[in-house]
Amino acid sequence: MNEPMAWPQVEEAVRGIFARRYFANNGPLVRQLDAGLAAALGVGHAVCVTNGTAALTLLAMAVARSGEVVVPPDAPRSTIDALRWAGLVPTSAVSASAVAVVDVLGEGKVAASEPSLPLLVDARAVSPRRVAGLGAAFSLESMNAGEGGFITTDDAALAGRLRTMRNFHPSETFADVDVRTNAKMSEMQAALGLIALENLRAAR
Repeated sequence: MNEPMAWPQVEEAVRGIFARRYFANNGPLVRQLDAGLAAALGVGHAVCVTNGTAALTLLAMAVARSGEVVVPPDAPRSTIDALRWAGLVPTSAVSASAVAVVDVLGEGKVAASEPSLPLLVDARAVSPRRVAGLGAAFSLESMNAGEGGFITTDDAALAGRLRTMRNFHPSETFADVDVRTNAKMSEMQAALGLIALENLRAAR
């Protein structure tokens, strides 16, 4: 976990946001954080959103076909609820449309293994370790970055769907999707995320 960020770092970032007068709708800091997180974690794409729950919900909606999703028996309530918001039914049955892994501090827990099913990873804690599966949902809280979340994937088509789904703005349309929402990250959240990422790199 990172050390708490220093106020001068935050003040400088906030002054930049107000000077640009660009506060939301996938601004320059969000795009910079998308790229920085992807590079830090060694994945093709990172898609930042409002929080970790939104990250898992959007990932589940973009990947799982419908119906049931296999989850570990001790999955936390936040994982279960995110899947339910996506319209899925958490279950231990192997007839599901996807498999969810709860990965806390690098220790993956999965209820069942079925190679033909999409793998959804609720990674929760940010780790430099490359996360397996089609996509992984993270929370920025584990980086001392305040509220925020993001999804990682090597699938360019999936990343395009996620970037479209996170925002209603027509200029942010990268793929055809069935539903869109307001899960975009603000520039203020991205500023704190960038500071936390810089501190994480400096600590290694």
